[in-house]
Amino acid sequence: MQSLYRRQLRHIVTALALLWLAACTAPVIVQPKIPPPASTTAAVPVLRPSTRQVQPVTGNKLSTSGITQQRSVSELLQRAATAAAPRQQQLQLKAVGLLLQNQQQKQAARLLARIDTSRTTTVLRAQKQLFVAEIALGTKRLRRATNLLGSITTLRGLPPELLGRAYLLQSQLHIAQGAILAAAIDLIHRSTTLSDPAQTRNNEQQIWQLLSSVTVSELQQAREQEKSSLVAGWLDLSLAQLNALAQSRSPVTALRDWQARYPNHPAARQLLFDLAPTLAQRANNLQPPRKIALLLPLSSRYARPAKIIQESILDANQAQFVSATPQITVYDIGDDPTLAGLYYRQAIQQGADWVIGPLGKEAARDLVTSTELSIPTLLLAVLPATVPTTYNTFQIGLPPEQEAQRLAERAARDHLRKAVAFYPNTARGKRLVQAWQQQWQQLGGKIAGVAAYDPKISDQSRILKKYLGIYASELRMRRLQTALRSRLKFQPRRRQDIDHIVLFADAASGRLIKPQLNFYQAIDLPVYSTSDIYSGQPDKIRDTDLNGIHFTDMPWVLNQQGISAATRSQLLQSNPLSADRRSRLYALGIDAYRILSHLGYLRDRPDSVYVGVSATMRMDATRRLQRYPLWAVFVNGLAVVDPAKNILGISTATSADNGQPQPGASIHEIDIGKNNDYNPNRPAGGTDRWQPPAVPGVTDSPSQLPIPGG
Repeated sequence: MQSLYRRQLRHIVTALALLWLAACTAPVIVQPKIPPPASTTAAVPVLRPSTRQVQPVTGNKLSTSGITQQRSVSELLQRAATAAAPRQQQLQLKAVGLLLQNQQQKQAARLLARIDTSRTTTVLRAQKQLFVAEIALGTKRLRRATNLLGSITTLRGLPPELLGRAYLLQSQLHIAQGAILAAAIDLIHRSTTLSDPAQTRNNEQQIWQLLSSVTVSELQQAREQEKSSLVAGWLDLSLAQLNALAQSRSPVTALRDWQARYPNHPAARQLLFDLAPTLAQRANNLQPPRKIALLLPLSSRYARPAKIIQESILDANQAQFVSATPQITVYDIGDDPTLAGLYYRQAIQQGADWVIGPLGKEAARDLVTSTELSIPTLLLAVLPATVPTTYNTFQIGLPPEQEAQRLAERAARDHLRKAVAFYPNTARGKRLVQAWQQQWQQLGGKIAGVAAYDPKISDQSRILKKYLGIYASELRMRRLQTALRSRLKFQPRRRQDIDHIVLFADAASGRLIKPQLNFYQAIDLPVYSTSDIYSGQPDKIRDTDLNGIHFTDMPWVLNQQGISAATRSQLLQSNPLSADRRSRLYALGIDAYRILSHLGYLRDRPDSVYVGVSATMRMDATRRLQRYPLWAVFVNGLAVVDPAKNILGISTATSADNGQPQPGASIHEIDIGKNNDYNPNRPAGGTDRWQPPAVPGVTDSPSQLPIPGG
């Protein structure tokens, strides 16, 4: 009897211990006054988001300068043929620059191989080495590019233009490797080579934008080790702004304090004029959140995506970089989207000063049309531009149409003109191809054909042969044989008037279609796709069939996140094997949380972007966040970030200085901070001191998880 009693007592004690542990680790459950939601309260820190100034990417019209550039190359080579060294090598290297400008890397590489600079000057040898590094970078040979650029930047006596170009390319290389702080330091060194005021200002904005995507801990560690006063000043400037935000101090006061420490720093000449009004406006506009209400359909058929979003926001608590830690209350709005307004009002009554959610188009639309949104609200959905919203209502999501638009923009910037598109005959496939068609035609592109395929069948030869012109080629052969009354040796040829293919497909369909494209002689055509083509998990064997496909995806998925590896480890350590924590929705949740304090800034400065783990984002006129994911390409069965197409998710092909293509122009130079309208508060000449203005990963692709409202 006593042994039975002891066993029962042991079970009771064990149960009590488990209950105590659960109480320690699980969020506190709070019942709101209105049924039926459960709410969860947890302390969540403010993760420092990042903003940077860039020219909004609206897409360039297709370039028509290729023929002119080709003629210039021929003229340069003709002149070089009769010139003596070193003039001969100078002309040849200039021709290489034009070839790279026209995206003719193979021809440039062949010409470089014939240029002998061994008996010329150090400058010409460095110029050739720089072009070789640029080609290596464009062909994803990052190690070779690293070695070449490293040796150039250590040389003495190089012209400022050449040395500055080397630092620019090295910055691009570091971004491709996810080393954002190193990229910023490269640009800081580049600043010493610039003399043009517009280029200097553009470069300073680039530095600031990159530093804004580095965590506080990384900045502090780098500052402790930095000996250069130039670099240290930049690091202290970034830290001053972040600390002011965390401590609710005036950012203008923080800038004034920094200026007192660094009165002669280059950033004190112009950058402070750019920063002060926007930082002051941000401080007076949308304050950092203190109590956040999170509206999610946790007890509905969309429970899984809702749970992933919830976990990502609460997990951010483990990556604390600033002192401000808002309280988060999670409201389960259930399966009825019309209840979102009821919970919204209840959240305000309970003291919420920010709302994230609801998740899904239907609930978001119902909320904005039926409820007065009196506090800043970030909808977890992207509604049509025709749906009116208030000035403090913002929208973030994963609409596939945005990725389709990025495909059109990328092809235009790659100087492509005419496409054939293949899409699955599904509702999602139709949305994708319609968005792509509209954007591509707006950019001046031509469409040779658009074909729907059945994703349930594996043999797509009938559609591919038709739209690649194989059938037409075979028909010509049969007619010729009939006319000649003789059998001919014949190899069908695909049509020659298209220069790229747009393929909307998931990983399974893509693995079947891409080999068929190769078979029907389209292996030399670039193929563009969305993140649907990638499962999110490396699969070297099966994804070999996807080799050569260029696609967009999240930095989080491609392990090029805009946060440190230590931060990522912290976010994953609670359950490192969880596929949900590696998914695209999880990354979106992180950004939805980190971006809150900067939404007002993004709204009031449409040339600004937020560098996130799910994408680089900018805000359009309807306060919807437009996503610019990273570009990657399948190489040997693995998804590899393409440094030639990326600068933190945004890319283009025109120079920030004159709007014209540049020889091998770094995407850094191209995209960031194209804004030559100088601040009117800045004195003429640009050397006077600044004065404060008088202003107060899973089996099923995570992107395919069902989200309310599609």
